[in-house]
Amino acid sequence: MSTSSFEIETIPVAKLTVDPEVQRGVDKARVDKLAKDYQEAALGTIVVSHRGDGTYHVIDGQHRVLAAIAAGHGEGGMTCLVYEGLSRADEAAMFRRLNNTRSVTAVDKFRVRVVEGDLVAVSLNSILSRHGWRVEFGKTDGTFAAVSALEAVHRGKLAGPGDTTQICDTLIKTITEAWGHEASGVRAEIVSGLGAVLLRYNTRIDLAKLTAELGSCPGGPRGLVGKAKGLHQFRGGKLSDALAEVVVEMLNKNRRSNRLPEWRSQA
Repeated sequence: MSTSSFEIETIPVAKLTVDPEVQRGVDKARVDKLAKDYQEAALGTIVVSHRGDGTYHVIDGQHRVLAAIAAGHGEGGMTCLVYEGLSRADEAAMFRRLNNTRSVTAVDKFRVRVVEGDLVAVSLNSILSRHGWRVEFGKTDGTFAAVSALEAVHRGKLAGPGDTTQICDTLIKTITEAWGHEASGVRAEIVSGLGAVLLRYNTRIDLAKLTAELGSCPGGPRGLVGKAKGLHQFRGGKLSDALAEVVVEMLNKNRRSNRLPEWRSQA
């Protein structure tokens, strides 16, 4: 973290802002609960960054600030630990440390790590952006929340030449070409299962056939997951493994030569 100074100040609530790229998403239920039981003395100290443009960005305490506004205290001030001289990367790093033991979602942590400059997060976010995805919660087209599954693929053991960053790019490219930006196409079990197939069989996979088979799967991504769930109930184990087995069967369909070894035979 760069050199910075801090002091305790009372900052008007109206001057406190939040940069969503270096903060978690708002939990409205939490805000409502805090507002209902609002006690100014129990709010504690808000941690903020006094930025060069004069704004006060809330690093830690946005739900308490929003609760104060909801409870009708938006005209008052709040006790803040005010930092001077922080970069956005510094703010992201501080947020992550302050919330290390709290319930912060994987999506929020990932987005903050991107701002902080974490190499893996930046690389994977670049892949997602390049293929038209944005990291956030939601079920609308183009949203990607399976960051933990994608990072697990990135950490995986690759059989054959190349690197796992390229595998992640191939994974997202294949999903996008097969199903567009349908949110159900990037469910965690699909990202994990398809990623495992790409890691294991690597250059032996006919990517054009893989994309075509996925794209023509009855019911699309939901249909693929449905098949995997049926196999999972019979086989047990992990759903992502069942999905990988289904994908390998799809790749081997109508092939007498150049077949991939069955998924379970390699387990």
